Amino acid sequence: MRKMDGVVAIIFLLMAAALFGYNLTHREAGSLVEIAKDGQVVQVERLSVDQTIRLEYDDQTNLIEIEDGVVSMIDANCRDQLCVHTAPLKTVGRAIVCLPHRVSVVIKGEGDQPEMDAISE
Repeated sequence: MRKMDGVVAIIFLLMAAALFGYNLTHREAGSLVEIAKDGQVVQVERLSVDQTIRLEYDDQTNLIEIEDGVVSMIDANCRDQLCVHTAPLKTVGRAIVCLPHRVSVVIKGEGDQPEMDAISE
């Protein structure tokens, strides 16, 4: 490898690190939590209100906690428990999914809500 190739590679790596750092520090904090079962939204809550939400369908139970602007799945009676071990969420677009129960918890921004039109009213 020639000297110029090394310089180009270092510049490229520095630019990639700078972009990664910028994206890491400038994420939009979400304001809403959208909870869906079987793809249908069943509940929308504010991230600013601390609460515990219990979803029960048949013999399926999911316990979702909103506290200090983050949301997490604190308990579920599913067999794999992947949803419970998912890190707490606070940025727009992040999701917790319980596949066995077909439940999803998604962070939304204030502008993500669908607008009402004449047909949906």
